[in-house]
Amino acid sequence: MSTGNDTTGKFYEHEGTWIYEFEEGDDVVKRQFTADPRLAGNNARLDTSTRIFSNGSWQTTWYDANGVPTVDTVES
Repeated sequence: MSTGNDTTGKFYEHEGTWIYEFEEGDDVVKRQFTADPRLAGNNARLDTSTRIFSNGSWQTTWYDANGVPTVDTVES
């Protein structure tokens, strides 16, 4: 597994996708990309974004090929 950190979160590769994980207040946010978005010219796009709330519930948003949110799922 490849890892990389920046000042606000961390990137890591997971099963062929790239995850950017960071904290926002008491929540943890994980954004899944089709490729490493830090590299120019690789056409990385946002696939999903998951927010894990401090109470253990979470919300996932899926995005289409144009980056438009299409589906939200909330679990408590």
